[in-house]
Amino acid sequence: MLLAVALTGIAHVAFLPPFEGFDETGHFSYIQQIADQGRIPRAGIDRISADLDAYRGPRPYTHVPPFENNGGSTYKTYFAADLPGPLMPIDRAYAPGRGLNGEAQHPPLYYLLLAPLYWLGHGWSWPALLLLLRTASWGLAVAGFAIGCRATQRQLRAFDTPAPLLLLVPAWPFLFPQFFPEMARLGNDSLCLLLMGIGWALLPRFLERKAAKDVLLMGAILGLGLLTKAFFLPIDAGLALLFAYMALSRRDWHMARAGAAAIGLAAAIGGGWYLYKLISLGSLIGSNDMLNAARQGNLMGRIVADFSPGGFLQGMGQVAVSFAWAGSWSFGRFPPIFALPVILLALLPALAWLRRLRHLPVEAAAPLFIVGPFLLGLAYYRLTQMTLLGGGAGTPGWYLHILAGPLTLALVLGWRWRFGLSVLAIYALGFHAAVWAMQLSLFSGCAYKAGAYKYTQLDWSGCFIVPSRLAVLGYPLLGGIALLAGLVLAAGTTIWFYRQRTGPAVLAT
Repeated sequence: MLLAVALTGIAHVAFLPPFEGFDETGHFSYIQQIADQGRIPRAGIDRISADLDAYRGPRPYTHVPPFENNGGSTYKTYFAADLPGPLMPIDRAYAPGRGLNGEAQHPPLYYLLLAPLYWLGHGWSWPALLLLLRTASWGLAVAGFAIGCRATQRQLRAFDTPAPLLLLVPAWPFLFPQFFPEMARLGNDSLCLLLMGIGWALLPRFLERKAAKDVLLMGAILGLGLLTKAFFLPIDAGLALLFAYMALSRRDWHMARAGAAAIGLAAAIGGGWYLYKLISLGSLIGSNDMLNAARQGNLMGRIVADFSPGGFLQGMGQVAVSFAWAGSWSFGRFPPIFALPVILLALLPALAWLRRLRHLPVEAAAPLFIVGPFLLGLAYYRLTQMTLLGGGAGTPGWYLHILAGPLTLALVLGWRWRFGLSVLAIYALGFHAAVWAMQLSLFSGCAYKAGAYKYTQLDWSGCFIVPSRLAVLGYPLLGGIALLAGLVLAAGTTIWFYRQRTGPAVLAT
């Protein structure tokens, strides 16, 4: 099943047009600037690469209406005009372009890792270079997902979980389709998933043994996480709370010392980046919005003054919807009602897991300490966007897939209403197939977004999916083979597993 996930992610990478992944223009510019100039971009100063201003291929639809007004061609207008594809190799070199690089806010670890690969393919065509970079990035993500899956399954066996439910753990990306657009792209969330998966695998041994080696490993992983993305601020804070809770509830002062040492080591490794940001820019995060807010001062007072319960709840609803499906950077979506069963597939087991916690070992509560602070961070993000952008920005729920290890534990432990949840799971698989088809139609220039209507529209009188058009922007043959192999593996594994566990007669029933 893990191999099926890996192959399906490669299919997503192969089909994805250049710069259709979230914020890929900024991520690419960060990598290119390190490779070409040997320095890390500065938030609020350095700009998107001029190579991207010169890119003549179709661009993602915009986030606000009119959605087709993206400063270039949409997929529909590009193919309607029969323009040549951006396939020829080019001579790239970083030079400052028009817009600020919003991804310069991030720590440099991910970009340092990928810079050598940029040099390997820097003269290739855009689709070829992005295939290389995205595949490497996806490799980090799928490795972290696999490590986290195995760790979750070991814990579930310790909790006497029925064996058939163990298959839900590696099936997570198929049940919650936004996993692939989030992880199978160019972006530092893939390294976050790798580090989170390793940390999740270390956690049970750390809580049980508290040996010096475990302390060093845990501290190093959490510190490297801080050097990857600010998401590890709430993750590290949540683990600090978990260590303190375990120490107090068990009166285990060795646990307190080990936890303090691990968090202290993490701060020593990665804390300097945030201290530098705070001193030099006045903001721990350093995004362009937060830099502007820091210059204006009294952000918290403005948040309180601008608070709207309705706007806040709407933003947190966006977290749930975009966790289930938001698409790629064009936000090719159906109306949210179609994502509701996928949301319920995650929400209902989460509520059941919370109700069961008092009857489970304390280790089963670990996801609460990790996911809880992360959700609070997203809530704070929503509050800042209500003030800085007038509430117009969405609140990304796809970031939650970084926590796939803890979330799969909660999913399986809360899998109580077997029939109802199985129906929701079957719907989720069908929904996943539908949104993939819709995305491929969008990239073919057949489906489209227009005017003020923010959902994808299908033009049945024209075309649906055109492989020759997909071949201009990606590698549909590779994508088709990888997708077919992934689906065959996933279906075959599921059938074989249940035949082994339940017998042919029960399976047939």
